[in-house]
Order: sequence, then C-alpha cells, then structure tokens
Amino acid sequence: MTTGRAVLGLATLVAVGLYTGTRGPGQVLVEEGWEKSSKNVVFAMCAVPIFMIGTWVLTSSGRRRGFTPFPTIGRILLMVATTLGPMTPIILTVTAAEPVQTTAIYVELGVAWLAGIAFLIWRRAGCFGYVLGVVLAPVLALAVLFAAIGWLVFYICCVAFWASRTSCWVGLFHPLLAPALSAILAVYFTIDAVITLNTGGVPTNLWLALTFGGAISTLLLAIIEHEMLRRRDGYSWRGGPEPITR
Repeated sequence: MTTGRAVLGLATLVAVGLYTGTRGPGQVLVEEGWEKSSKNVVFAMCAVPIFMIGTWVLTSSGRRRGFTPFPTIGRILLMVATTLGPMTPIILTVTAAEPVQTTAIYVELGVAWLAGIAFLIWRRAGCFGYVLGVVLAPVLALAVLFAAIGWLVFYICCVAFWASRTSCWVGLFHPLLAPALSAILAVYFTIDAVITLNTGGVPTNLWLALTFGGAISTLLLAIIEHEMLRRRDGYSWRGGPEPITR
C-alpha cells in the first residue's frame, strides 16, 4: 500500500504540474521522485543506527537475543558501495576538476576504451579484424557505454526508491521500526516544507492540501502497519524483534 500511495502521489503531482503549468513531468520526476527520495535515504541512513541502538536499549534484557543488525547494515553498505562507488569518479570529475582537465580525462578514457575494443577484435579475427575493429570500435564503445550508463541510472533509481520506501531496511532489525521511522520522516519533511514554503508556483492552498495530504496518508498507513504488526502478529517494542505468542 505504501508503494501504491507513493506512485499515486507522484502521478498526482505530475497532473497538478501540467494543470497549473508550473512543472513538466520530467521536472516533477527529478524533484519529487529523485531528489526527495535521495533526501529520505540520507536522513534514514543517519537515523537508522540511532533507532537500532534505542530499540535494543528499550527491549527487555531477556528478549535481546533475537536482534541481528547485519541484514540492515549489510544492505546499507551494499547500497553505498554499488551506487556511490561508480558515481564517485563522475562526481569528482565534474565538481573538482578544471574544464581542460575534465576534457583530457574523457579523451584519455575514450582512447583507452577504443583501443581495448580494437585489440579484442584483432585477437579474434586477425589483421582483417584489426581494420574492422578500428572501424567498429567507436560504434561498439558508444553502444556499451550508453548501455552501462542506462543500467547504472536504472539501478541507482531502483535502489533509492526501495531504500526510501523501507527507511533503509530498518524493519529487518525490528519490524515496528519500519512504520515508526517512515512516520518520523513524513513529519520531518512536512515541517521542513512548510517552513521553507517553496510552492514552486502552485497556488498556496493547493500546495498545502497536497503537502498535508501526502503526510496524513503516510501517517495513516504507518499507523495501520504498526497496529497490524503489534496486534495481529504479536510484535512489541519491549518484546524484541520476535513476535510474542499469546
């Protein structure tokens, strides 16, 4: 239900942007889908260790044996390694290097890429393959490069989306933490939005309705999930991550 609510909310913002003429679909997807998800992930990643320690302290001493922090921490480390890792050279090149240095880096990488593909074709097809490789290397290099970039962008967007939806998988440490942290995130970003009051050209009344409507729907789903886990499945804050059988 939370995933459906998120998709419906994003579609609503796209429709509002088109109706008011303030933002196009692409801008909405970048600002609301990517930038907010990234902020959610960063905030959740910083809050997860604090909430994990707090939950462990709150749990009665006899029920602490069921805690396993490694699934949550392992997924966070994997997310960092597989998203920030490939992006780090790009970020450093764009933000730290001078334009001339940036161009030189790209030229060097391009020459090495083309030479490598030409060499591989030559090894497979001899001298004729070398000539063919020189001709086809730019085409193959561009095809592989665009495919790699496309896959990387798709992968990073998927990871950011699911990390945002699950509050960095904190529910694997304790099921009740997932709805609790998602509620805290909703309240935090709603307060931040109201303080900054950046409506983006949308009429204030409509913007407030969308902002509070999204927060209220998120809180309702978090409360429903929390109560289902607590009453139906038997999880409790002092009872540890394992359900208490009655």
